[in-house]
Amino acid sequence: MFRTACALALSLAAGVVVLAADVSFEEVKKQEEFKKAYVDRSQPDHLKTLALLAGATHPSTWEILSTVAAQDPSKEVRAAAFKMLCPMPARTPKLAEQLVALFKEVKFNEADVRSKYAEEMGKSEFKYSIYEALADYGSKMRYPDLVTGNVRGGLGGGDPNKTIRKTREDFENYVQAFNSVTGASIGVKDNHSPDGFKKWWAENKMKILAADRAKAQKYAAEDEAAAHAKGNPLLPKSEQKKTQ
Repeated sequence: MFRTACALALSLAAGVVVLAADVSFEEVKKQEEFKKAYVDRSQPDHLKTLALLAGATHPSTWEILSTVAAQDPSKEVRAAAFKMLCPMPARTPKLAEQLVALFKEVKFNEADVRSKYAEEMGKSEFKYSIYEALADYGSKMRYPDLVTGNVRGGLGGGDPNKTIRKTREDFENYVQAFNSVTGASIGVKDNHSPDGFKKWWAENKMKILAADRAKAQKYAAEDEAAAHAKGNPLLPKSEQKKTQ
């Protein structure tokens, strides 16, 4: 049932290829080979199958990888697809928005995956929506105090600090990932750190937004110039090369 549903999703995700004039024949071939292998019951190793998309960077490939990152039953395969997506060259914030959507779908009990996703997202070209999502999630986390004194035990009579230590470890890993990606200096072992995420975002969001806008405008101008050159046969070839 899963393979049938995912096969359909992959077909829909790659449907844009037919309409995308700027996708290369080589990339279309990679996409078709990947889709065929992915739904082949005799090839269950989806990690190996993902390698078929190596070097493919067109937005239609983003859609395929996003589908795998969202729907594959294996946590490792989902993470591998997400990792492939993050450094893809982007000329608009669309890819960053896709990454944020996938980040928000990480299961509550997969704290390790969430921290790894945060680290990988820092490789994406546009930062605003990514940093906003990371800061927002961090602001909702907690760094609980350990139980002291005469500890009678939690549910089932176990050590209540065992669960608390795991929560603290997850928090520490996330803060470290956030600081590494953003250059922030939020306290790793501090129960006031959730407020630190809010403060950092409030202080930096306009600067990050301006940087993203500048990139988007630069790429838009370059794309417009390239389109103009391709559509103007009277433009000297030397000028066409400059604008492509």
